[in-house]
Parts: sequence; C-alpha cells; structure tokens
Amino acid sequence: MTDTSTIYIFVDDEERPIAELSSPVSFQLDTRKLTDGDHVLKIVSRDPGGKEGIRKIPFQVRNGPAIM
Repeated sequence: MTDTSTIYIFVDDEERPIAELSSPVSFQLDTRKLTDGDHVLKIVSRDPGGKEGIRKIPFQVRNGPAIM
C-alpha cells in the first residue's frame, strides 16, 4: 500500500478518467481536443485508506476565433 493519494481526472460526464495520477499532482489539459463551450473538470482524490474527495470545476473553452 502506498502513502500517497491517487488522483482521477474526468472531463464532463465521461465514465473513464483522462488521467490517473499519484499525489502531488501537476496537470495540464489540452483543450484543443474539446469543443468550444462549457465543460466541467471533475477531480477525484482517493487516499490509501479508500476515503474520497471530489471537486468539480466548471470552465469554458474558446479555441477558435471569437465571433461576437
């Protein structure tokens, strides 16, 4: 058993994480693979004892040229 937490990163309502990392975490998200508009980044942290913490972070993608 490890002494670090495992971090799972999800985008929107995907069932499979886009990343599974050990803490501490530094993460970069390539938004070019996402459509423009509103999205949610869900971060799930599971400690070695199995306790979970969840944080949802809404964000907006604007990869293309802005047309107003």
